[in-house]
This record gives sequence, C-alpha cells and structure tokens, in this order.
Amino acid sequence: MNDKPLPPADIDARIIGSTIDLVTQRGLGGTTMSAIASEAGVSRQTLYTRFGDIDSIIVAALGSHVDENAAMTRAVVDTVATFDEKIGVIVRNAMAGAAHGADIAELRSGLSAEARARLDEHESHFRTLLADIIGFGIDAGDVSTATNVELSADIVQGMLTAAARAAWVSQDAVTVTPTATTMILSALRPRQ
Repeated sequence: MNDKPLPPADIDARIIGSTIDLVTQRGLGGTTMSAIASEAGVSRQTLYTRFGDIDSIIVAALGSHVDENAAMTRAVVDTVATFDEKIGVIVRNAMAGAAHGADIAELRSGLSAEARARLDEHESHFRTLLADIIGFGIDAGDVSTATNVELSADIVQGMLTAAARAAWVSQDAVTVTPTATTMILSALRPRQ
C-alpha cells in the first residue's frame, strides 16, 4: 500500500474532472465546494488552497474542457480534406457538446464577470480554429476572397452557439446538425 500524497497536478485533475461531472449532472447551482470535495475525494480546505473559490474551480474546469475539446477538434479537422467536411466536424462537435446536457449560456450567466472573462480567453482557441477553417475555405475557393475572416469566425461561432442551444433545448441534435451545417455553409459560400 502506497500512502504517498498525490502530486498537486493529480489533485487538480481530480478536482477538475469532478467539477465537470457535477456541472453536467447538477448544473452550476448544484455544484458546491462541498459537492466537489466529496466527488474528488479531497477536503474543502484543499479546494480553497488549490483554487480559492467556486468561480476559479468552475473556470478551470470549463477552461480545461474547452481547451481539450479545441485540441481534439483541431486534430479531427486536420484529418479531413474539404472545407465542407471541416465545417461538418465543427458543427458535429457543437452538437456533441449540447448532447452532454450542459447549457453553456446558462452556465456562463451564473459566473462572475471576471470568471466569464477568463472563460472567454479559453474559448478563443475555438474561434481561432474557425478562422483557420474559413481561411482554408478561401484558399480552396469555397469562400469568397472578400470575406472578413475574423468577423466571419465571430458570426459562425454565434451560429454554432445558437444551434447548440437549439439542440440542447429540443434534445434533437439529429435534426439541428444538418440544418446548422447547411446554414453555415450557405453563409460562407461566394454569392453567384
């Protein structure tokens, strides 16, 4: 039996994983310091020592999830060849997030302004991926060369957020996914 204490990175990983599980299951309102400590198998004092407050834990957990998701999505996007396929990957990713039962808009509204700002920094990874895909589409001739890449990435991110919310509310990602894909592709295609 090994009674060696866990390294801080392992403790943080347990806390973050437990927080993601609790937010998914209970929502933000049901995720408390006590619940996280119990789920992670650590003391409340450890939570306060490692993170300081509930907002910091939530932001670390959501930020970690967003960063991991962006890296995995980029890896999948890099394996497909066409602009349409790349947009399809992005839309399916957004729908998969909605299927997990977390309404990100609702979660965000429960966070402090500082926590929302920190989460925005993490979400910029996904926006960068969208800009890269739009740039790929321009190079491939699938998107107009007159397209403002940064503005288009913002608009597509908004469309994905709305589509994910529609899928979450309706619990019908199967219907929302092709509709969202078609709308995004139509918005980005050059006008004939």
